[in-house]
Amino acid sequence: IVHFVHTNLAKNHRQAYAVSENAGMQHSAESWGTGRAVARIPRISGGGTHRSGQGAFGNQCRGGRMFAAHQDLPPLAPQG
Repeated sequence: IVHFVHTNLAKNHRQAYAVSENAGMQHSAESWGTGRAVARIPRISGGGTHRSGQGAFGNQCRGGRMFAAHQDLPPLAPQG
């Protein structure tokens, strides 16, 4: 019983950790579609920089969002 109480009390002091909701999605990008012999992943639009034409948004892309990102949840321990 003592172990159970201490374990659950400690849960009230946990710090939240998560990634921003719009992290990795802050680009203007659109898929090139089929017929270009490249993967159908959205690509950064524009020109004049190395970043244009690179893949975006996908979890397999550099700078893309995280798959099933952590969410900031309220405390789970019973309050009392």
